[in-house]
Amino acid sequence: MVPDDSTLIQNLQAGDERALDEIMDRYQEPIFGFAFRQLYDASAAADVTQETFVRVYLNRAQFKPTGTFRSWLYRIASNLCVDHIRKARRSPTANAATKLAPEHGGTILDRLEATGVAPDEAAARSADITELKAEIALLPPALREPLVLFALEERSQRECAEILGISAKAVETKVARAREILRQRLTSRSR
Repeated sequence: MVPDDSTLIQNLQAGDERALDEIMDRYQEPIFGFAFRQLYDASAAADVTQETFVRVYLNRAQFKPTGTFRSWLYRIASNLCVDHIRKARRSPTANAATKLAPEHGGTILDRLEATGVAPDEAAARSADITELKAEIALLPPALREPLVLFALEERSQRECAEILGISAKAVETKVARAREILRQRLTSRSR
């Protein structure tokens, strides 16, 4: 029988380090995907993913079962993404738009690229998707995180709220605001 998340974290807190391996097996890909959709940089997403599990291990005693383990894990990853973005902005060579790594598929945006379409149409879609990714990367973290969790990760407003530590209504408002900013930016570019 496969243990649930709360059993795994309890086992980890009790000193069973094999529980960390199970947690990593279960969440490594989802955390990487989440970090990648925040940073659009595969190397940075891999670093965030690794650091997330290091933090889980180091802070295992601080986890309290008042919330879900999954939300706690995503909150750690989210905070690490924000830290990475802040550090990148302080770097004189950092530019979020140049850090796109389109070779990674699996996002909803990448799934928009249909197979079997004419090459010119596929190229236009690819350019649109790259432009959209760049604009998402330029959103402030307070808007980008809810948008990525809700629209790209397909999480409920309630789960997004729990991960971000805000109300479900705040998630709804931030997602709407992020979409409006994206709509305005993309519309102004197409004119």
